[in-house]
Amino acid sequence: METTFTIFTPTYNRAEKLKRVYNSLLKQTFKDFCWLIIDDGSSDNTKEVVKNFKNLNIRYVYVKNGGKQRAYNKAIELGNSKYFICLDSDDYFLEYSLEKIAEYMKKTSSKQIGVGYLSGYDDKKYIGTKLIEKDISMFDQYNKYKVKGDKGLCFKLDLLKKYRFKVFEGEKFTTEAYLYNQISRTYTFLWVNEIYEIKEYLENGLTAKYDKLLCTNPKGQALYYNQMFLLKKDIIIASRYIKFCLIAKKKIKDIIKESNSKVFTIFALPLAMYMYLKWRIKNEKK
Repeated sequence: METTFTIFTPTYNRAEKLKRVYNSLLKQTFKDFCWLIIDDGSSDNTKEVVKNFKNLNIRYVYVKNGGKQRAYNKAIELGNSKYFICLDSDDYFLEYSLEKIAEYMKKTSSKQIGVGYLSGYDDKKYIGTKLIEKDISMFDQYNKYKVKGDKGLCFKLDLLKKYRFKVFEGEKFTTEAYLYNQISRTYTFLWVNEIYEIKEYLENGLTAKYDKLLCTNPKGQALYYNQMFLLKKDIIIASRYIKFCLIAKKKIKDIIKESNSKVFTIFALPLAMYMYLKWRIKNEKK
């Protein structure tokens, strides 16, 4: 039976963290939701922990470890509701969050795919900067208006089902911005400067770890920057597109041929080669 919300939580060896998500969902003032847990090949006691969760509509699905984006695609496929929210295993809702989000979702227009809202370190301090409360896309929030920091998103599931992450054999990560940029070409959001989700946000070491993550999943990252050309033409975007293509061992002629902006790609070659060689030297020293 269709519910109002699908709350999707991807998890991998995070059994203890799930208890906090569970408690926050148990306290929700709005009760019409299904908690869809996609277990991405956990080897801990996640399954046993979930079995002990009571008094919630829970659907637990175990899949072979393939990364969050494969789990996200599976959740979009399995979701059976009006609205869809991804709530990570180290995040949680305030007790009134779903009630307030449901109210705002009813106010969205046909060209708005959903509602965007603030994430917080707690219920008072938001992460990054505030949102621009205009009828604009996710891409424009971050690129035109330079908004910073993680934000929460609720989607109309019937519209979200048009989209998927592209995944590559041997890779387990594609930035979520890839999906959001697809959506930005057609739909906007209703933006709300209110905190509805709390994130366990650890900044120390994040940049170095994230850069390593991107470079070990170069095909997905090259795809993301090539897609960016459809929304914005930029030498830096072109340079990063080339850099990740080279890390993925693509030939220059193929990189140019597959580019969504061949002119910018050609002009960016010197800078891209510098970025790529810098990466190679850094990795050869390890």
